[in-house]
Amino acid sequence: MRDVFGEWYSDGDDERRDFVTKARIALDANVLLGLYRISKESREKILVQLERDDIRPRLFLPYRAGFEYHRQRLSVAADHAKQYTRATNIISGVKGKGVNSQLLQELRAAIREVKDTGVQKRLLDAADTAFKEAATTIDGAIRAERESNILHPKQIQTDDPIRDRIEKLFTDAGQIGRRRTSTDLRAWEDQARARLAAAMPPGTGVDESKRDGGIGDPLIWMEMMDLARAVEQDVLFVSDDMKADWRQIVDDKDFGPLPDLLREFADETGQRYHHVNSDTFLEDLNTYLDADVDNDVIDEVKNARISVSDSGSRIVLPEETMERLREWVRTNEAFDTTLRSEAFRNFMYGEDNPASKSFQKFMYGPGNPASNLDVS
Repeated sequence: MRDVFGEWYSDGDDERRDFVTKARIALDANVLLGLYRISKESREKILVQLERDDIRPRLFLPYRAGFEYHRQRLSVAADHAKQYTRATNIISGVKGKGVNSQLLQELRAAIREVKDTGVQKRLLDAADTAFKEAATTIDGAIRAERESNILHPKQIQTDDPIRDRIEKLFTDAGQIGRRRTSTDLRAWEDQARARLAAAMPPGTGVDESKRDGGIGDPLIWMEMMDLARAVEQDVLFVSDDMKADWRQIVDDKDFGPLPDLLREFADETGQRYHHVNSDTFLEDLNTYLDADVDNDVIDEVKNARISVSDSGSRIVLPEETMERLREWVRTNEAFDTTLRSEAFRNFMYGEDNPASKSFQKFMYGPGNPASNLDVS
């Protein structure tokens, strides 16, 4: 049965190894743009892997993917810079308001319920000092990471160190999809539209109001089949587009590349096709090419991918920065004293306080530097 219905069977370890070690590796625009959404350190570790002698010559950039990369490059960089704005504004507001900060005012009001005036004064002083130091520390950390990891659009319009590195990945003949003449391009696009009209994936279900009318995905697909025919090699597509026109999705679970695509690719080219997202690709490099990409890097790439797919953005600080913040919380005596005070605990965790749940989520939710703090 596997010989006849092979597209419905998952690749085994040997097949996965073949794709990572031997196949041509086609990179989608979202993978290249993802380099603008992660920290400088993680970006460098990924580029070093792509530049390896056993990887770089096998890379392929579909023309349409390259076009989309250049079209979106500045806007993605701008969006990445904006993700720090809200956190910076909140911290700046806390610093600017000082004792008038709402959270500190609420905490001070709770502390004033302590009848022992000596204890009350010490707790008020501890709260004031801790909040000021915390705001200053967090503000400094965010600003430092922002300046270190953000590439501003005006800066990279003419001098883009990421684009310079990407450009050097595709220097060999045939590594970039062919730029077509106007007449040839119209025929090529008509073919893509015909696929969409016939409900042939990929690209089906795409919003036709998109700038390209939804033909981008079928154009990339057609380029990859052309590549496989020309070089007579399997193709590994690395793309963070994991929607149902590329993937077999059942009950919101991803079961791998769409069988229809696997079958068409094999029938039309005589070669095999596989598709992984960027973080899975890095994991496979570790498994099959001893790449030794840190798990922190893979997690950061995954978080950035999920943030984009969820149409949201959040700051993903490097682990060493998070650890410095955690260490500050653990060792700051004034902050620790405030959190351990009975008045603070009664106020912030009392059943009658409507702010208690939101505060707990803020202070001890995943990713918060105070989340590992033991206040028992």
